[in-house]
Amino acid sequence: MAESNGSRFMAVILFLLPLILSTSAGDGSTGVLGGPTILIEEKTATWCTPCAEFDPLLAAFITDAGGRAVLASHHPYDGEDPLGSAASAHRLSRLGASSSTVTPTLWFDGSEGVTGPLTRNDLIRHVSSAEGDRSSSSRLTLLPATTTLDAAGVTVTLDSSAGDLNNTTLTVMLVETDVVRPAGSVGGEPLWIVSRAVAEIDVVEGLSTIELPLESWTFGGDVTSGLDISISIDPSWQHDSLGWIVVHERIADGKVVEVLGAHASLPGVVEDEQLNSRWMVAACILLMAIGTRIWLR
Repeated sequence: MAESNGSRFMAVILFLLPLILSTSAGDGSTGVLGGPTILIEEKTATWCTPCAEFDPLLAAFITDAGGRAVLASHHPYDGEDPLGSAASAHRLSRLGASSSTVTPTLWFDGSEGVTGPLTRNDLIRHVSSAEGDRSSSSRLTLLPATTTLDAAGVTVTLDSSAGDLNNTTLTVMLVETDVVRPAGSVGGEPLWIVSRAVAEIDVVEGLSTIELPLESWTFGGDVTSGLDISISIDPSWQHDSLGWIVVHERIADGKVVEVLGAHASLPGVVEDEQLNSRWMVAACILLMAIGTRIWLR
């Protein structure tokens, strides 16, 4: 009888395991927590031959980094690159880039630009250095809303115990992934990520100071209890390929001087903490099943 009961119990556990794994992460209603991610920003261009060769390697590195780093690629607003915009130009100016800054150039957590292309070992070294330069990281929670053909939204919460919030900015970037190269571009793989819009919010005042594109953003709530952000979607953007990169940083004299924390929610990417929680549930269920099996013997 014990053998029969044990077999039935194991059958129930094996039946429930996939169901719990698929639902333990929930529908995102509690948000996804992050912040320690290193922010890599790149000046690239559709007309840049070295970029076309380097960017797929950079994208592969970001994928392999597994949440240690996130990439935001910005195109120059130069009249030649159709992916350039006022938003990408603004972010490049925050990094100290100008029209004379070569492509590709990379910034790690807003530090001084590094001329590319870089090797994989170079990327590892710069990310490790940026991690060492951060004494601590802000904690950010992102709760993306359902993206429609007309609008994309996200709720962002910054842990108010993260330290001194005075003179800090929450920078929110809307990005598009897997972008097909426009006609006239240098040949190559689709672009892994392209910045499309940017907004800056004064953390203490709770007011936006920069909104690009203009008259596209709406805000509600506040950053420490939940800032609801929405943006109208340009018809040229693929609505199902849009994601968010949120950065807590200090800006002085128009330039980024310190990145305090960064987090991303991108389509098709399972966040590490969400994945870890699912496997934690799975491990507990399996241990319970093994213990019960032994007890029934």
